[in-house]
Amino acid sequence: MKKLIFIFALLFAFACKKNNAANNDLTDYDWSLSTATVTPAIVINGKAETNYRIVQSGCIGAEVKFTFLNNGTYRVFAGGPACDYWNSAEQTYSRTGNEISLKNGSTTSILTLVNNELRNMTTLQINNITYTVDYVYIRKAK
Repeated sequence: MKKLIFIFALLFAFACKKNNAANNDLTDYDWSLSTATVTPAIVINGKAETNYRIVQSGCIGAEVKFTFLNNGTYRVFAGGPACDYWNSAEQTYSRTGNEISLKNGSTTSILTLVNNELRNMTTLQINNITYTVDYVYIRKAK
């Protein structure tokens, strides 16, 4: 009987660990910008470009990452050869299911957690053309 209780205890322990891993806790990782794809393509020097990191040669072309803290705040870091290194002041976020709302002053941005990636789509207008940028952030160990 003791062996049976021990086996059930082990199975229960492993089951709990599996559930915790499935939660994809935002605070366990840093979230680095992997891709930024713009559609339709933007023409630069006669070449159509869909990589918005190339189009936007400033800080977005460098390293960009989010760090979420347990106290409901987040920071954004950017750095690299194209820009000065900077850390944003802590801002607040909230999470409902797979939707993360980022508050920055009076504006709110929505990120969606999909298959261990954070995704955000934004639109912008250049010369009366509407472009959509799909930002994808991948999780990395802290």
